[in-house]
Amino acid sequence: MLTASAFAQTAQVAGLITDSSGGRVPKANVAVLNNDAGINRATESNGEGYYAVPLLQPGNYMVTVKAGGFATQVQTNVTLDVG
Repeated sequence: MLTASAFAQTAQVAGLITDSSGGRVPKANVAVLNNDAGINRATESNGEGYYAVPLLQPGNYMVTVKAGGFATQVQTNVTLDVG
């Protein structure tokens, strides 16, 4: 008997948020917008400034980071591929 299984191919955006002096920024809001599908996912950096947004479909994204006392940072044309 043959069985078929589907494997979801996803990507993630992850990183460390720091200020201009290299200090880590906890509790920063991170929004990841899929420009192709219009789907927005959000998370918050942990106490050490790390964040991850897993299970994203391949495509073109915009990543926005906001934190109190800091200017909003936007990275456009973030291309996620699988493999």
